[in-house]
Amino acid sequence: MTTPVYVSPFTGTVVTPTDVSYYALSFNSNTQLYWPSTVNQANNETPAARIIDCFPSQAGLKIVLPPGNQGSVGTDILFRNKGTYDFVVEDLSGDQSVTIGAGTARYFYLVDNSTEDGVYQNFTYGA
Repeated sequence: MTTPVYVSPFTGTVVTPTDVSYYALSFNSNTQLYWPSTVNQANNETPAARIIDCFPSQAGLKIVLPPGNQGSVGTDILFRNKGTYDFVVEDLSGDQSVTIGAGTARYFYLVDNSTEDGVYQNFTYGA
């Protein structure tokens, strides 16, 4: 497992990657997330913000986590289901899937970025 570390040539300190702190996501189809450092919103790509308030418009929708091998270990996402329908969060191949019920929040963080799926740990937030 490798995590790139970038050091400023001017100060010698570690440079923190850019992140998006908050995103309100209203969605009516399955949605793929992309890390803020690689997202292209001109292509309607959705950034993996640190906090995402989710508003699914129907049951059975999925949010796909960003590629694990493009993120840094420890990068996190808090999903808050503000809608009335449950939705599923899964990795790129659908192996790790977790249902987030209406009115609940779930915290995900990347612990292994050696594969495209990555390994994400998660727990119910505030429980």
